[in-house]
Amino acid sequence: MKYRPLSELEDKLARPEKLLNELGNLPELGWYDYSLEVLRQLHAQADGEDALVQAVRIGDAVFASVPAEYFMEHGLRIKRESPLRKTYVVSLANGWLGYIPTQEAFTRNGGHETTQALWSKMEHGAGDLLADQAVKLIKEVTRDEAL
Repeated sequence: MKYRPLSELEDKLARPEKLLNELGNLPELGWYDYSLEVLRQLHAQADGEDALVQAVRIGDAVFASVPAEYFMEHGLRIKRESPLRKTYVVSLANGWLGYIPTQEAFTRNGGHETTQALWSKMEHGAGDLLADQAVKLIKEVTRDEAL
């Protein structure tokens, strides 16, 4: 999974009025400045992080795991595209990529989960990439059976 460009956070820190609808007083406490410092270190080491996505079938149920605080809409998509009625999405499994918002959430003005920081650092399309992989794995473990 790729990181988001640092320019997104750098722009908001240069123009603090763009830090809208943030949780509490995170900007005043320096959390975004600290995030930028740590994100620069992460970017210097790699352009992203590995993500382990799994699907496990137990009887007539399937569990798909993603290593993130995954927006509900992504989970609903996985359930909709699964051939099994009993499909469950497990967040925060096998790692932590941070919040993974939907593409639509990024179009809103501000917000804790979408503003780039240590807790929201992955590319905008990360949620769809994780869902694509989860659905693919679900279909592999169900072998096109619909229960």
